[in-house]
Amino acid sequence: MCLRLQWQLMARNGSECLVLAGRGNRSLKCVCHNFKMKKLIINVLFGAFCFAIIYFNAMPVCDWYATGQLAMHRKMVYGPDFVSYDSDAVLFAWELRGHLFLIVMGFLGFGVLLRDVRQL
Repeated sequence: MCLRLQWQLMARNGSECLVLAGRGNRSLKCVCHNFKMKKLIINVLFGAFCFAIIYFNAMPVCDWYATGQLAMHRKMVYGPDFVSYDSDAVLFAWELRGHLFLIVMGFLGFGVLLRDVRQL
């Protein structure tokens, strides 16, 4: 028994809805027509994205704190794979600033997420 999924355009409000072909699925119908459920799902996905930004940018900063060397975001053709403040201060500052900026943006995204979830 193979069920295929298809997108249908709902005529009354113009919103798209994912339904099972042949018969409607009540749980999907509840998600598609309920504004709060849509907003909650979008917020959960946004929260996962913010967590990924924080996680993948905090790892190099934590390694730098432990070892004193910051890993480059891309491998250099000619040059080191790691940079420290003593070896190249300008490049080190750019790398650290980029990581810290993305970490702060991730935490601000979490703040927006928590505000939106509390308003639901």
